[in-house]
Amino acid sequence: MFAWLTTTTNYTESPLILRCRLTRHGESAPYGVGAVRSHLWLIGWFRERITRYETRSRGGAC
Repeated sequence: MFAWLTTTTNYTESPLILRCRLTRHGESAPYGVGAVRSHLWLIGWFRERITRYETRSRGGAC
């Protein structure tokens, strides 16, 4: 689940989201700390910068 949520291009599977792209790669992983993601939704445009990135090793919620 964590990997799916952190990969912004997966969001376009929703009819509410028109376009998503990785604007800048993160430091330790493409969607890790420092990454910038851009989203175009039906309700507006969003740009986010990842400031924390912790993968879960086993189980646990996102």
